[in-house]
Amino acid sequence: MRILVTCPPMLGMMEQFRPLFADCGAKVTTPTVVQTLSEAELCDLVPQHDGWIIGDDPATHNVFAAGRAGRLRAAVKWGIGVDNVDFGALQNAGDTDHKHTQHVRRGGCRCGCGVRDCAGARDFWD
Repeated sequence: MRILVTCPPMLGMMEQFRPLFADCGAKVTTPTVVQTLSEAELCDLVPQHDGWIIGDDPATHNVFAAGRAGRLRAAVKWGIGVDNVDFGALQNAGDTDHKHTQHVRRGGCRCGCGVRDCAGARDFWD
């Protein structure tokens, strides 16, 4: 399982989360991100991963379409606010099961293992 992490706060604490991801059997990709990656960069990276932990990146129709054409099966939004996530793109792709989890502690572990569990449990797009 490959997980893409593009959230700068989580990337800044990645060394603390790496063992937790390893325990979940996940290989993590951590690109250099100042605030966000561009849509073009995401369209290249997201399809190579089973899961994506989103920061403030443009989680657009084009990015989700590219992910759907590739390996993407689950996505988790880290942080406050979801105005950068195009939920309509997910609904149009056939995924209407959206969940919002409040007050998750040790987010990286739970996000990473949650991505693993979601990706393994069912097809993200069915």
